[in-house]
Amino acid sequence: MIGNVRTVLIGTLTFLCVPCTVSSSEYDVDPDVAEMMSVFVAAIHQWRDAVEFCCTFTYRQAWVASREDAEDALAGRWPEDEERTTGVHHKQGDRVRLRWDRGRPPVATDVAGGGVVFSEVSFDEVSVGPLMLAHRKRYGVQRDVIWVTPRPDRPDAMYRAGPTDGSGVHLTPFGAGGGRGGIMSPLEYLPKRIRDRGGRFRCRVRREDPDRVLFHMEGAWTNGEMEHQRSVRVTFWTRPALPVIERVDMLTRFGDDAPTEYTLLLSDFVECGGGMMARRIGGVSGPYPPPANAPEGQPHDKPWLAREWVSRDLGERDPQPDDFVVSVPADVEVRGLRSRPPRGEPLTIDLSQLTLDDLDQGGSFVAEARSQSGTRGRVLSMLLATGLLVIVVFVCTRQLAARRFSGR
Repeated sequence: MIGNVRTVLIGTLTFLCVPCTVSSSEYDVDPDVAEMMSVFVAAIHQWRDAVEFCCTFTYRQAWVASREDAEDALAGRWPEDEERTTGVHHKQGDRVRLRWDRGRPPVATDVAGGGVVFSEVSFDEVSVGPLMLAHRKRYGVQRDVIWVTPRPDRPDAMYRAGPTDGSGVHLTPFGAGGGRGGIMSPLEYLPKRIRDRGGRFRCRVRREDPDRVLFHMEGAWTNGEMEHQRSVRVTFWTRPALPVIERVDMLTRFGDDAPTEYTLLLSDFVECGGGMMARRIGGVSGPYPPPANAPEGQPHDKPWLAREWVSRDLGERDPQPDDFVVSVPADVEVRGLRSRPPRGEPLTIDLSQLTLDDLDQGGSFVAEARSQSGTRGRVLSMLLATGLLVIVVFVCTRQLAARRFSGR
C-alpha cells in the first residue's frame, strides 16, 4: 500500500530533485525508507510553495498540572487563567504576513546589570519580495517602532513573515505543516541535527491505514558529556494530492532529566490554493522545568502546556495585495527608510511599492542584501539557461519510478 502512495506522489510532485534528507550509508535507514523520506520531504516543499491563504485566527494556551488537564483544555474545558491571542496570517506567492496581537502590554523583566527584557510581545510582520517589515507593539510601555529592512537571503526566509515568525514558537498550520523549515520540519530537522553533531539515527515507515503513513525516527547525540535523545513520529494524511502532516509526537530527553513530551494534532483541513491546510491545531507538551525566575526549591505546579490555534475563515477567500499593506498609527515611528515618513500622521506602508534603494543606506546590510540578491538571480539564470534543472528532475523521477517499494 505504501508503494501505491509513492507511485501517486511521483506522478504528483513537480520537483523531486531535493537534497536527500538521510543517506542509508550514514544511518540505520533502509534504502527504500530513505527514498520515501526524500519523496515526502519533496511533497512538503511543493506544498509550502503551492498553498496560498488568508485568515484570521484565535490562539489559546494555558499552563496546567498534568497531561490529562491539558487534554481536557483542548476538549473545551479551559482553566480560568488561559491566555488568548488573536491575529491574521496571509501568504500569496512570496508575500507573507503574520500578526499576533495579545491585546495587552508585554511582560517586562529586569536583567542583572541593568536593562529590561520584554517577552510576550504583540507583533505584526510582513515580507514582500526583498523587503521585510517588523512592528513590535509595546502598548505604551515603550515607544512603538516599525523597522523596514532587507529580507534575509535564505531559502527559508521566503516562507516567513519575519524573525518572530521564524522562531517556531508561534503556532500556525503553515509552520506545523513544515512550511517554515527548521525545527518545524520534522522529517528534515532531526536527521540534519544528527549529521551536524554526529550520533545515531534510524527511521522506520509503515502504513497506519489506507490514507495514512507513519514515519518513526529515533536519534541520539552527545553535547559535551550529556547525551541527547529524541524520538519523533510523524503521521501524514495521504488522501490529498499533496500529503499533509496530520500529527507529530516527539519525546526528548537530555541526560538523566525526565523526558519532555510534545504532541501536535492538525484537523479540519480545507483547500487553500494548491494544497490543504488545517483550520485547527491542538498541542500538548511537558513536563517543563520551573521558569528561571521561580524561587529556588518551589515546586513547579503547572509544568504542562495546552495550546490551540483555530480559524473559522481559513480557505474562504483568496489573499489580495491589500492584505499585505500595513496601516501605521500616528504615534508609531518608522525607521529604516531613506526618506523618513512625517511623524504624528497616520500612513500606510506597501512593501510591493518599495525596493532596496528606498532603504536607509547608513548600514552595510543594505549593500550586502543587494549583492546577495543579485548573485542568487545570476546563479538561477545560469541553471535555467543550461537546462540543468529540467534534466536533473527528469532523471530523478525516472530513477524513483524504476524502483519498487515493498514491505512495511
